Amino acid sequence: MTNNTNTKQNKTPVLTCLVTKTNRTTNLDYLQNKASKAGATVEEIVSNYVSREVLKNLRRGNLQGLSQEQADRIIRLNGKQKSKASAARAPKARTSDVAIAA
Repeated sequence: MTNNTNTKQNKTPVLTCLVTKTNRTTNLDYLQNKASKAGATVEEIVSNYVSREVLKNLRRGNLQGLSQEQADRIIRLNGKQKSKASAARAPKARTSDVAIAA
């Protein structure tokens, strides 16, 4: 009988940036949580991963060779997902912060 306890059953997921090709290790729980919040699959999150710096550039309008549709999808899947609870706790604008048109 062979003992396979030393064999690694689950590989650690590695994310590869679509633009820079840099790698980042992650874990399956993180990917599943992110996919759930984004309404996507783990495979979609992995296949559309970009680094934080690339994401910042995409938000600034620098498409980095991507179409606008691709950029929008990548921003949606890589950006922070706001839960309904945190949106409800968001501070409201104060009347002193709102300009009144004459």
